[in-house]
Amino acid sequence: MNLLKPDGTLSFFEYIAVRRARTLISGRAERTRLRGIGKAMQAVFDPHEFARDAVWLNAPPAWVHHVRK
Repeated sequence: MNLLKPDGTLSFFEYIAVRRARTLISGRAERTRLRGIGKAMQAVFDPHEFARDAVWLNAPPAWVHHVRK
């Protein structure tokens, strides 16, 4: 977010439920890492995400997140 210009928009995709599924089958260290990623992303989404689109025809389906500073 520090590199985004004021009123700039960052859009990126994330596969739906892949991180959660990986958490279920991973070892302890990987689960900890994945949970940390989720917390870091949520810290950005909560104050900055203004839209999220689902792309169901993608394989696997994906979210497109849109955040603004």
